[in-house]
Amino acid sequence: MNNEIHATDPPRRAARGVIVLLLWLLALGALGAYSAWQLRISSDLRAFLPAPRTSLQHLLLRELGQGAGARTLLLAIRTPDAERAAALSSALRARLIASGQFNTVQNGSGDLQQIAPALLPYRYLLAPTLDHQRFDAAYLRSELQQRLDDLGAPGASVLKPLLPSDPTLETLKLAERWAPRHAPPLRHGVWYADSAALLLLETRAAGFDPDAQARAVRVIEQAWAGLPQHAQAHLELSGPGYFGVVVQALTRRTAEHLGWAAGGGLVLLLLLA
Repeated sequence: MNNEIHATDPPRRAARGVIVLLLWLLALGALGAYSAWQLRISSDLRAFLPAPRTSLQHLLLRELGQGAGARTLLLAIRTPDAERAAALSSALRARLIASGQFNTVQNGSGDLQQIAPALLPYRYLLAPTLDHQRFDAAYLRSELQQRLDDLGAPGASVLKPLLPSDPTLETLKLAERWAPRHAPPLRHGVWYADSAALLLLETRAAGFDPDAQARAVRVIEQAWAGLPQHAQAHLELSGPGYFGVVVQALTRRTAEHLGWAAGGGLVLLLLLA
């Protein structure tokens, strides 16, 4: 009788051990899946910088992530036909402006919409006109008379939207003043250099926010894919935000591959032990 009981003990212990191992592997897999789901990888390189101590250092650190340079993206549309590249540039710019994801989208077209809307209420403070001219009735009367003459000119369509709020055309003066001195050459009305039409974008999202930058990049890619002739050209992206998105994707993919390899190796080792 005792011999029969002892004979059945090893199979029971083996079955119990298999059950414990399976439960342990199940718990390990659940913890691994939870960790992978909750893992957030940051590509903010500012974390490697020393902690700021002075106000200037705080300003520098903030500008590295939120400044215009960190939120700038450069797009290049490459196609042998310069006229087609210009048409694609204008169409893409219109779609990106409509998306609302960007503070400014410039392609050299000279459109007044390229001036940041947040600056327009301060146009009389920013423009040099009132530095040497009093804004009195005589000056305003003279400017309005000049606008009447301008409305008979070929470019009147550009002036009409401005006249109700800007009769002295300070917006145009700002556009001329802020025009870059060393801008790329124009072809068919847009920036064109190195066999590509160029666009300069400033995202609303901060440069240190990779998820928001990834959404902006997806908006660009979707807008490009929606253009009728995009298949006949190639779109290239560059800029800190785009580099951050690429680095984040590569880091996440590498971490996932290494995690699965390490987990599989551990399970294999336990099974062979």
